[in-house]
Order: sequence, then structure tokens, then C-alpha cells
Amino acid sequence: MPKPPFVHPGMRAPFALLVTCFAAWGIAANMTDPLVQVFSRIFSMSTLQASFVQFAYYGAYFLLALPAAFINRRFS
Repeated sequence: MPKPPFVHPGMRAPFALLVTCFAAWGIAANMTDPLVQVFSRIFSMSTLQASFVQFAYYGAYFLLALPAAFINRRFS
């Protein structure tokens, strides 16, 4: 009996796009900690000011999740 394909043939492009988006998201999330340290050295920022950079990054996740939740609630 032949083995079924991992991804349906008509869904290869959306699957590749989804995998690429999650990989980019993971790379960006992983780079925040080293970038905060670099920003604090380059711009002569205090630890509190540098932590605001990371707060803004993760705060954007929260703020962008709200419209997505409203859209999901309305159309699902």
C-alpha cells in the first residue's frame, strides 16, 4: 500500500509559506535578548531603558493579537 503524502499536493505553497513565517517568527523572537544587550551598549541605555525595547517587542504581540481575536470571533 502506498504511503500517503505528507502535504496534500494542492497545499504545498501555503504549507511552505506557513513554515517560513513560523521560522521567521522564531528567529526574531530568539534575537530579542542579544539585541537588547547590543542596543544598551550602542545607545548608552540603562538596563531599564533597554528592557523597554523588549517590552515594546512583546507588547506588539499583545496589541496585534487583539484585532486578530476580534476578527476570529466575528467570522468563525
